[in-house]
Amino acid sequence: MPFDHFDFIAPYYDKYFLTAPIERLVELLQPNLGGIALDIGGGTGRAAAALSEKGMVAAILDPSFKMLLNSKDKSIQGRIFGTSEEIPFATGSIDRIVIVDAFHHVADQSASIAEMARALKPGGRLMVVDPDIRYLTTKILAVLEKVILMRSKIISGERIAAMCHDNGLIAEEIREERLSWVVADKPA
Repeated sequence: MPFDHFDFIAPYYDKYFLTAPIERLVELLQPNLGGIALDIGGGTGRAAAALSEKGMVAAILDPSFKMLLNSKDKSIQGRIFGTSEEIPFATGSIDRIVIVDAFHHVADQSASIAEMARALKPGGRLMVVDPDIRYLTTKILAVLEKVILMRSKIISGERIAAMCHDNGLIAEEIREERLSWVVADKPA
């Protein structure tokens, strides 16, 4: 069985690893009261908890069982073991999908975007937040993650937005905080 980096760091993740500013994430995602939110690669559930606080029914989908076990926020309604390439929700059933600092770890990025677009409701919003590859520090991070066999593939926000467009979403990239924030809407 191969070494799972995320199972190893799960107990330390919330204490030692930074994430995108949650307030900005909520602002851009525009949660809707009572809607369904899916935090893909959500690990310990920071984004899911924030969306739950805004009145959404929030769940985490993550391929690391130990990360899911470390998601202790009681407001998160679901913890699902799985990958973004096979989202276990019906077509057009999710109002908001977010993937924060995890897209570069996805095995098949194109298939993941297609699957997220499938699961998103018409009028729904997808947000992909990942390190901005245009910065030297991100390029160094990409090399380090490859060296420790994390199978990372950091791509530009422009490429992520293009994948969204290819799957019928209207997407734009926002560059802030050394991050690419790709906000994509599914036409109603």
